[in-house]
Amino acid sequence: MGKVGCGDGTMVSSPRLFCGREKWQFGWRGSIIPEPGWRGTTADQRRISVSLGTLEAVCADAEIMTPAIIVVGRVCALAEDFAWAEKRPLAGVKVLLTRPKELISGMAALLRSRGAEVLELPAIRTEPAADQTSVCAAAGRVTKGCYDWLVFTSPSGVRYFMDALLSIADIRALAGVKIAAIGQGTQKALKHFGLKADFIPSVYDGETLGRELAKVCPAGSRILIPRASLGNPELTEALKKGGHAVDDVATYDTVYAASPVIDEKAVLDSGEIDFAVFTSASTVRGFAASAEGADLAKVRAVCIGRQTCAAAQALGMTVWTAEKATLESLCDKLEEAAASLREEADPLT
Repeated sequence: MGKVGCGDGTMVSSPRLFCGREKWQFGWRGSIIPEPGWRGTTADQRRISVSLGTLEAVCADAEIMTPAIIVVGRVCALAEDFAWAEKRPLAGVKVLLTRPKELISGMAALLRSRGAEVLELPAIRTEPAADQTSVCAAAGRVTKGCYDWLVFTSPSGVRYFMDALLSIADIRALAGVKIAAIGQGTQKALKHFGLKADFIPSVYDGETLGRELAKVCPAGSRILIPRASLGNPELTEALKKGGHAVDDVATYDTVYAASPVIDEKAVLDSGEIDFAVFTSASTVRGFAASAEGADLAKVRAVCIGRQTCAAAQALGMTVWTAEKATLESLCDKLEEAAASLREEADPLT
């Protein structure tokens, strides 16, 4: 075999090839610094800088195995300058997401942009209510002007109710009806239909929405709430207490979902997950059901909302709760939790 590289250039090789019996046929100078790295682009990504003479011993001691590469050349002196990925706030953190698959991509993209390795494991799915009679009847009453307010508590509620409404009328049926949304995610779902919320509460939860909306609505307002079949009763109680007529219509069902290809319990037991993210109490319960038998006390949970936090704590999880019910605030809280975890592991950093 002849030399495949020499001088001051750069070579990229597998550890087995470079550290094999014919390694010295590469003809590199002893002063060149090799940079082994392995499990690149994952939360376990690692790299080390060593001298050429100690490379084989270091690789053996560190138990480097595929997938891995070795970069040899003076370019390795620039490793710190090029290490932008490792300097992101969530670099080295593996996060499990549990939102329904139709809502998970935005959260996953945001976390990946901050350096996290993301495992998407939807713990729930939504589907139209088994009995559509009530939904269709409510949509019909909207077309007849029977409601003053339409209240949405989730993007799924928007999607399923608008599908029912637009199957019998068009968007003009909402003329004269004011719309309330529980938060920014629901507001975004409304924009898909060319709609904008007239009211969003100061805190994105059902209790606050009910209490604040009850004060905004004129006395005796007729309010329709198309939402999940197991909705938070605090919302309707606050509105009824305020003297308003409320129709709480089960528009969709939330169903626990388990992955057909990934064993959630095995993933948890392996210890490879640093944090699990939950955006509703139902995602907590769905996750617990799919990981039956796992020690949930080992789960570090980052949550949106008081009810979600309470559901996670009830299962023994260690919990961090976002300051606001937004994806950005959730990511900020995850960064905070990850930083505290690093500090525990190395107090001197």
